[in-house]
Amino acid sequence: MRSLAPSLPVVAVTLASPLGNPSRSVTIPLINNLPSPIASGLSNLRITKAFDIFVRSTDISNRQITELRFQIEKPDVVINPEVDEIGMLDQVEYTK
Repeated sequence: MRSLAPSLPVVAVTLASPLGNPSRSVTIPLINNLPSPIASGLSNLRITKAFDIFVRSTDISNRQITELRFQIEKPDVVINPEVDEIGMLDQVEYTK
């Protein structure tokens, strides 16, 4: 952005939580709609746990890349809205 308009400030927006915050476990939306015994059984499968580890590691990697980009690019303003309660797989409904 600096090369396009050097006289204007660079504003960065990140939806990632700070790197020091722990990553959240991911719940697969499909599991929430199943009866409790089935959901419990699926939650304990190795593939479900592997998926959770994969998503959490991706989240940590993305946060680290964001921090490094901010160190390199040095934006003038960083906007970081508090969206920690929204998970990577969550569907959010917007109301006006």
